[in-house]
Amino acid sequence: PRREESSSEFFCGEDARVLAVAAGKEEEEAVVANVGVAEEAAEGNSSPADECVAEEADPAEVAVEEIRRQVAAAGDLSSLSATLDAPAVGRFVDEVTGSRPTRETLEALLAHLDLDGDGVTRRADVEAFARRPPGDRLGLARRDLRAVVAATRGRYDLSSLEQQLFKKYDKAQCGAIPAAKLKRALGKMASRVVLKDDPAVARVAAYDSLALLWPSLHGGGAGLGGSMDYVDFCSWLDDVDFPKLRKRVSRWAAKEPPGLFADLVQVHGHRLDGALTQDELGAALRGAGLDASAAEARALRLHYGGPDQRLRDAFDEEAWDRLVRDGQTSSAKKKKKKRRND
Repeated sequence: PRREESSSEFFCGEDARVLAVAAGKEEEEAVVANVGVAEEAAEGNSSPADECVAEEADPAEVAVEEIRRQVAAAGDLSSLSATLDAPAVGRFVDEVTGSRPTRETLEALLAHLDLDGDGVTRRADVEAFARRPPGDRLGLARRDLRAVVAATRGRYDLSSLEQQLFKKYDKAQCGAIPAAKLKRALGKMASRVVLKDDPAVARVAAYDSLALLWPSLHGGGAGLGGSMDYVDFCSWLDDVDFPKLRKRVSRWAAKEPPGLFADLVQVHGHRLDGALTQDELGAALRGAGLDASAAEARALRLHYGGPDQRLRDAFDEEAWDRLVRDGQTSSAKKKKKKRRND
């Protein structure tokens, strides 16, 4: 279940927090030195993030800001459904503003609402969105970061960033890293791109993108204090339509004979603990005839795996059992609805 949004949402206990913040302070100077463009971008009276926003008058982001203003003016959202998929968000916007959002605007809006990338928008997400200050540019930051990952030409992959880039900075093994280490990781990734003159690369290297997204994803105010859950961060970068994925895969699993998971592990698994890695889970699903992308395999692992599996890249038999039970419940609801309609 998703944690409640708060300024302390991404801390992993007091001890881990103290370690993370202390480590962040020790590395702050080294981070800026390693990515020299950050100092150049910071010169002058205006902040890099402000300049970045001024240069990028993105129509979708302008539309999102107008939607935020109208949602905030609407006030009470208690009648809104507890959870919404993408089409429901579009209908909600139509009700509030009087016009259906374009595909580009809806995609940018979902970047502001679905901050853990699980494909589900909750009423609390909409309420938090309405409270944010004007000028939030999460959509721009996400496009920049995706562009930089793509520009590394395979050196980094959106579906594996937590393992490739962030996990080594998580000394406390709690799933969160401080801003200084997130800066270092993004600077390292930006240094590996092929086309270094891409404006998106410059913004990521100078931490403009980090400055744009940190207050919203971290759940706090201005500044770069605290720590961020990098697993949720990576899921937000590479989101999927989880409600559809969940229904499709869980119903398939519920129809399969008992013992299938053991067969999948025998064919695709290489771990000694009898679990599948994220890549192995994706290969197993594709081998069974399901078109499952790497991002979808991660979404399934994070949703059905236990808390300990978030960091050790594992999808075990307990996770499989939860998937099967979910499919059985979903199929029963479908049959009940069909009988009622008949």
